[in-house]
Amino acid sequence: GGAGRPPEPRAPGARAKLRDVEQMVLPFALLRRGAARVRLLCIAREARVQFKSTSRSLAAIRRACNAIKSSATLKEVMLLALDLGNFINHGSSGVGAKAVNIGSLVALRDFKSGRMSSLHFLCASLLRSAPGRAASDELEAELQPALALAKLQVQNLSSAMRNFARDLEV
Repeated sequence: GGAGRPPEPRAPGARAKLRDVEQMVLPFALLRRGAARVRLLCIAREARVQFKSTSRSLAAIRRACNAIKSSATLKEVMLLALDLGNFINHGSSGVGAKAVNIGSLVALRDFKSGRMSSLHFLCASLLRSAPGRAASDELEAELQPALALAKLQVQNLSSAMRNFARDLEV
C-alpha cells in the first residue's frame, strides 16, 4: 500500500502487516455497501448489552413460571376455587368443571352474598383447614419471582426481541 494507507488486504501476507485494530475491522472493510457497514458496526456495538438485558428478563420470566408451576399453596387455592365454583354453579362439588383459571378468582371476588364475597369464603376455608397457618405469607414467598416479574414490562421485552431479530437481518 501507499504511505499512511494500510496494505491491500488481498495481497499475500498483507493481513499480518495490519495493526490489531485494523485486523479486527478488516471484515467490515470488505463489505461492499457502506450503509451496511455502518449498520453492522452499530448492531455489533449494542448487541451484547441488548442480548444480556433480554436474557436477564427472559430468565426472570422462566423463574416466575417455575414458581407458579411449583407453588403448592397456589395449587391448593385453585383446587378450593374449583370446588367452590362447582358448588356455586351446580350445588355439589362432585360434578361440574374440571379446571379453573386465575380469572375465576376474580369472579369469586365479584360473586357476593351481602358484604361477603366467595373469595372471602375461600380465604376463610383456607384458614379453617389450618388455623395457625399464614397461607397468604406462604403464597407470597412461593410466588416471589412472579411478584418481581410483575414490574417487568413484557411488551417492552417483546419489542426489544423483535428489534434484535430485525437488526440481525442485515
